Amino acid sequence: EWNLRFDESIRFLGKCNYRDKTIHLSRSHTLDGKDSEIRDTILHEIAHALAGPKARHGPKWKTIAKQIGAKPRASFKPDT
Repeated sequence: EWNLRFDESIRFLGKCNYRDKTIHLSRSHTLDGKDSEIRDTILHEIAHALAGPKARHGPKWKTIAKQIGAKPRASFKPDT
C-alpha cells in the first residue's frame, strides 16, 4: 500500500520514495500548476512506483509511463 504526501519542497514537483512507499508532491505545484501538469506529475511518480527503484528513467519506466498516460520524460517542462 502506497501513501501520498504533500511537501513544502520547491526542489521537486514530485518524488517517489520506495523505502516508505510514499509519493511526495510539491504543495505549491499542486496549488499553482495547470491541471494537466499536476496529472502528469502524479502519473510520472506512479510509473516510478510500478517500475521499481532500479528502473530510474530507463526503458522499463518509460514503457510504464506511456501505458498509464504519463509523458515519458525525466524532468518537467511546462506545456506551451
